[in-house]
Amino acid sequence: MFVKPLKNVFEAILKIGSIASLTGMVSVVMLQVVARLFFPKVPTWTEEVSRLMLLYTVGFSAGLAVKEKAYVNVDILTSRFPANVNAVLGILIDLVLAVFFGTVTREAWSIVIAVEGQTSAALLMPMSVFYFSMFLASLTLTVYLIGAVAGAIRTFDPRKGAKEEALKP
Repeated sequence: MFVKPLKNVFEAILKIGSIASLTGMVSVVMLQVVARLFFPKVPTWTEEVSRLMLLYTVGFSAGLAVKEKAYVNVDILTSRFPANVNAVLGILIDLVLAVFFGTVTREAWSIVIAVEGQTSAALLMPMSVFYFSMFLASLTLTVYLIGAVAGAIRTFDPRKGAKEEALKP
């Protein structure tokens, strides 16, 4: 009942964050280019801000890419398998990735806590803000991979591969 609206809000936040951080990164890089061409000095903070915006662009969009199946899929080997074998293989791969990114999420949070009190050189911003992007990316990847596994298990039909094999000439 509350899951769908919560999911929609979560995805809206990720999309807005992706767009905002990408726009910020492009703006700062444009400022760097203009400053290098027309002014004697480039603002020192632009390197760190563009790096931070890149990190958050990845952080906000990594999980969305899993949801949209936007990552590259090399299927040279798996294209030769029956559909049911590919479905099981897809579930296993996503499950292993979910466990991996779940572990990365836990460790990334440890790093966010560990760097508390440290600041960046040019911005004097807490380094935990930079490392939080790693936590965000791995968390969203874990959430969407678990969703992909659950969806694949719900729609799995073990007879699908046998039907397709029977239809092959």
